[in-house]
Amino acid sequence: MNQHSQLPEREIVAEQFGGKWIAWDDDGLRIIASSNSYEDAREQALAAGVQLPGLEFVPPSDRAFVGGV
Repeated sequence: MNQHSQLPEREIVAEQFGGKWIAWDDDGLRIIASSNSYEDAREQALAAGVQLPGLEFVPPSDRAFVGGV
């Protein structure tokens, strides 16, 4: 018998976050803060109890993305 465990999925980054910094929860699955500045997004995440927030800049939706992970 082959058992497959389903891994939790990361929240989809909505267009409304374009041009902003977002902070992810400790599991990297849920956006818990956003701001126009890195520092503010980080402070919001820390205030929400996230110990090591993952922060990333979301390019505006009208910009082309080149590259990948």
